[in-house]
Amino acid sequence: MIIGEVNSLSISSKDKILNENSNMADKALRVIAVAYKDVEVLPSNMEDKTIEQNLIFVRTNSE
Repeated sequence: MIIGEVNSLSISSKDKILNENSNMADKALRVIAVAYKDVEVLPSNMEDKTIEQNLIFVRTNSE
């Protein structure tokens, strides 16, 4: 992960995020992740499966 740049999420980065999520959950800690998507116009179809695609992962509260 490079600060200030948008890159594809590698398998190792994804595994690291999921592992940290699991570690925090095992300690009964709340896990919050932040992601966003730049859009010029809101989509007419506001279903989860359409708007929660191709998000840019920012971080979790553990980083």
